[in-house]
Amino acid sequence: MILRVKAFALAAGLTAAMSAGTASAADGNAENGKKLFNSTGQCKICHSVEPNQKRVGPSLFGIVGRACGTAAKQVFSSNYKAACEKTKFVWDEKSLDGYLEDPSAWISAISGDKKRSPMTRETKKPQDRADIIAYLKTLK
Repeated sequence: MILRVKAFALAAGLTAAMSAGTASAADGNAENGKKLFNSTGQCKICHSVEPNQKRVGPSLFGIVGRACGTAAKQVFSSNYKAACEKTKFVWDEKSLDGYLEDPSAWISAISGDKKRSPMTRETKKPQDRADIIAYLKTLK
């Protein structure tokens, strides 16, 4: 019971933080997002932008509008799979923003259980997240 209360409090806090401090992808600069994606220590180390090309993480080609946990050729962590099965969400600007800000906190909040995400990179700056999401939206 205490875990559920803490998870609910975390979810409420994340929702408030996300709505207060986010730049929307509509405000994002896709060109800068591509630079951020490809910079050292960022997304490209683990993710491809080519269709069905798996790396450590799934291809992000077509991520916007894709159901959680459905990337082709990808083996997902048990925590990620559990969160996807429980919530059955589709990746959109809001979910990508929350996940990029703090993957483990976001997965925990949506699943209602303390879960760790296999993605360890956190993108704390709202404008950087908006730029990356704007770039991801171009991958169709």
